[in-house]
Amino acid sequence: MRFNEFKVLLEKKLVGGDESTGYYTVGDSHAVGLANYAGKPWINKGKDGLPSTAALHSSAINSIPKGSVVLISVGANDTFAKNPNPQTIASNVSNLVNAAKSNGLKVTYLLFPVGTRPNAEVRRKTREAIKSSIDVPIVDLEGSRLVDGVHADAAGYKNASAKVLSGAKPTVSLGTPDAEPGAPSVKDRIVTSAELEQGPPYPASQKDEVSTMQQSLQDLGYSLGRTGVDGKYGPFTAAAVAAFKKDYDLKGNGSSFGKESFDMLSKINAGQVARVKIPTKANTEKGMDLDIPALTSVENVDKARKVAETFLGRTMNDDEWKHLIQTTSAESSPNSVEMAQIAAVILNRTRARYGGRNTVVGVVWAPGQFEPVTGHPLKGGGWTGPHPNFTTPVSKARLAKIIDSLLTHLPDADKSFLNFTSANPAAYKTASGRKFLDKMYASGGTKIGGTVFGTVA
Repeated sequence: MRFNEFKVLLEKKLVGGDESTGYYTVGDSHAVGLANYAGKPWINKGKDGLPSTAALHSSAINSIPKGSVVLISVGANDTFAKNPNPQTIASNVSNLVNAAKSNGLKVTYLLFPVGTRPNAEVRRKTREAIKSSIDVPIVDLEGSRLVDGVHADAAGYKNASAKVLSGAKPTVSLGTPDAEPGAPSVKDRIVTSAELEQGPPYPASQKDEVSTMQQSLQDLGYSLGRTGVDGKYGPFTAAAVAAFKKDYDLKGNGSSFGKESFDMLSKINAGQVARVKIPTKANTEKGMDLDIPALTSVENVDKARKVAETFLGRTMNDDEWKHLIQTTSAESSPNSVEMAQIAAVILNRTRARYGGRNTVVGVVWAPGQFEPVTGHPLKGGGWTGPHPNFTTPVSKARLAKIIDSLLTHLPDADKSFLNFTSANPAAYKTASGRKFLDKMYASGGTKIGGTVFGTVA
């Protein structure tokens, strides 16, 4: 391709220090919080506690290179002043936003929440006045979990960051169309988006790109399940990607998200491609895109499946059967009776619509239930991902053991048991865990192998 045919402007994420075109935050503690919690690529030029009229805001804007994306958050502190005037505050915000636009910056405004502190009604009116006075994209913190009645938690700021990152990008000028070929300067180095692939692993270097992709999908109406926007390309994100590709006639499944998919997001955001009005429902309950392998062919597999279906009281689809085997393998010891009773608990819960879930897959992935194998939420957001015991293919010997246990012991398993827990007190790191074990025993729990089974819900 000849240089003159190349785009004059490239919209890519850039790397560099304060002298580079990039992403900047300006304003008060909300701007500071977003930069601190979201991390790269944000460069913070804000300061806690400043009103909208602080001279530091204008100085910060004047120091930011033309073409950068700037997130402005001011006005919240003004509502705590004596006799605050919503229209005056909105006018101050508008002046700052317009100054940034005049400097060639791509502006997004971060709107503070109403919160629970005094003057809530003033903040409510100020929010509406600001919305009416500016003509730039607004990312609203309202609805975020607040840690002190004013500021969002880490997840709130990270989600806000992802929304900004999914929009405008910093711009690098390569000169006029008649310019001679030449390499961009060091500060104009460009980081291209590699193809994103479902983990594990979850590379830290791709967290921002994954978060951007996740937020874009969520904004289009695709559910990310209980994990939300966490920067990890896990099974729920893969389910959302699969639904997105289906709706927009893109090639491939949910296991990867590359240039074609990113280009489609850009076209949708630019209005070049019509947005699907009713998105395909992402199968985030099932975790169906986990690499749970097909059952190894061993003797009597079909007979064992029929025994399990008779115990359940209906037929199972292949995904349910696969999850039953994989979860039983991950949760049980080599004790054959224990294996059958663990499978029985899963089937009992399915039959009883435990927690409102009436499929084996729904029962296995229910929050807070089989998390030692399916994974659990992390403090501050995110998800551990499933345990290797759950994703590693079941060996032929292990599968044969499970099949034998189902054929031999499942027909006689207790249909009232809805729960199980380790019988080893040393396995519990918290007092609440040990209390649950005690509760199981107190309610007539039965120990089988290394596990206690019972009717405690």
